[in-house]
Amino acid sequence: RDAGFCSNKLGERIMKKRVFLIILGLALLAACGQNKIKNQENTPDSSKRTLDKEQKSSSISVEQDEKLYASTLDKLTKDTSEGRAQIYTFYDIDKNGTNELITGHHSDGAYYLAAIYYLNQGTSTYLAQSKVASAGSRESATIYTDGTVFYAQWHSLSPDAKGYLYRLRSDNSGIDVLKEADFQIAGVDSNSEKSVDSVFGLASKKEIDLASLTWKDIESYQSKSSVG
Repeated sequence: RDAGFCSNKLGERIMKKRVFLIILGLALLAACGQNKIKNQENTPDSSKRTLDKEQKSSSISVEQDEKLYASTLDKLTKDTSEGRAQIYTFYDIDKNGTNELITGHHSDGAYYLAAIYYLNQGTSTYLAQSKVASAGSRESATIYTDGTVFYAQWHSLSPDAKGYLYRLRSDNSGIDVLKEADFQIAGVDSNSEKSVDSVFGLASKKEIDLASLTWKDIESYQSKSSVG
């Protein structure tokens, strides 16, 4: 009886061991399956598909913006004046989900702002521009990361200037003039009460990096009205 009892106990141990090995094997197979799925998700093909989707989405977004600003872009392609804008891009200045149209110049690896347009009740509308002639009237526009736009006007023969600090309305119904004031653009220390930094508090603001935006040549723009 002792021998039979020992034999039964041994059999139970062997059976339990087999069951344990089977469970362990199934767990390992499941883990391998999950790793295989993850590896497939991270393969070059899947990364390429993700990139293609992002590029397609970006392309669709640009096409939509081009349609919204088609009236302005059509005029820009026909502009033959000296100092006309060469490039354009779209950027959501006030982060309300609607992009603004920004035109500019590209020279020696640097980007310069030419003009800003925004949607006012769905209509492409001029906001501000930068224009520096060798002599005569001058203008300057700057976009800041806090969603504001500063615009200044002055004459090359005078240190006096007129400035405006704008903010776009989140409902695309126009703009608000946060401040309008005179300041001195030349011959004054930056700490002077007449300087632009003191009058408008621009020293604490950060300009957007124009080089970080995705620009397109205006000559490459195809009028949406001529597309079949």
